[in-house]
Amino acid sequence: MIRTLDAVDPRGPLVRTLEMGVCGTDIQIVAGTEGQLPTAADEMILGHEVLGRVVHSATPELRAGQLVTCVVRDPDPVPCSQCRRGRPDLCSNGSWKERGIRELDGFMAEYWRAPADKLVPVPEELVHLGVLVEPASIVVKALDTLRRMDERLGTSDPSGNTLVIGCGIIGLLTTAFLRLAGHKVTVVDPAPPSSLAAQAAASFGAEYQSHQLAPGDMVTNQAIAAHRVVIDAAGVAFLPQLLATHGAENASCCVVGLPSGQEATVDGAALLGTMVKRNQVLFGVVNSSRVHFEHAIELLREVDAAWPGIIGGTTTRIPFDRFREAFVPHARIGAKDILVF
Repeated sequence: MIRTLDAVDPRGPLVRTLEMGVCGTDIQIVAGTEGQLPTAADEMILGHEVLGRVVHSATPELRAGQLVTCVVRDPDPVPCSQCRRGRPDLCSNGSWKERGIRELDGFMAEYWRAPADKLVPVPEELVHLGVLVEPASIVVKALDTLRRMDERLGTSDPSGNTLVIGCGIIGLLTTAFLRLAGHKVTVVDPAPPSSLAAQAAASFGAEYQSHQLAPGDMVTNQAIAAHRVVIDAAGVAFLPQLLATHGAENASCCVVGLPSGQEATVDGAALLGTMVKRNQVLFGVVNSSRVHFEHAIELLREVDAAWPGIIGGTTTRIPFDRFREAFVPHARIGAKDILVF
């Protein structure tokens, strides 16, 4: 597909794509289980995790040559109170649009443009990690929400152990950010301890357990029971049932991964009963706002300074002319496939 873009356009600066991250959402869109095409269109450009360089800009703050990433969600055209305050990630009307996901073309093209206020500058020294800002922003939002949940207990004690389920890029970033803050972290993932992701988690100082979470499994039950804070970065479909039977007192469980190809039966009465009796909170997090992008950049810089090269070493870069490799099932070497333009 070939489209021509003018260098100068009132709709925003022109950006040349450098790298694109491929995530589970992209793969699900290709499979037809997620995503929504633009109105009256029969195609949509994919991609929402992007690092680019400004080619032309009439905005002084965004000079030509500036590295940028881009906020993914556009607010509802009839903005709700959240959209009006700059938080379309919390839109209550439901008519938002997202680049490369819902009704808007994404960034998986040689060039693209966006309004200047959606572009987030990335420091040149983070050129090797800039494509991870979008997924990192989701983690920032999730951890910020968890901190707010802990306010009900009057503490955010870093000595408490957090369980992170999944060692993909979301799980790894979650682990790194928690370790920066001094939290103890246990990571559970089916990947062997010799995998790049497992070694990265261990480098951050987390305890890594190579284990296939499964309903009824004793190790799984013990892991859920032993951790007051649980972050599901893998989309474990039966997690609510685990909470219903083994969830800890005052537990907070944040889900940031979508189940894919999983089915699970949940005893609703048992789940609600346990949540009430044990003061538990179960919530999901999706999308993020500009403030989360900006905070993610700061944390990525700190992680790279504390553990140089660890996060970057878990990524696999694929030339764009081999893009199909990122969209077919394969044994991934690292935690994130990145297309290089």
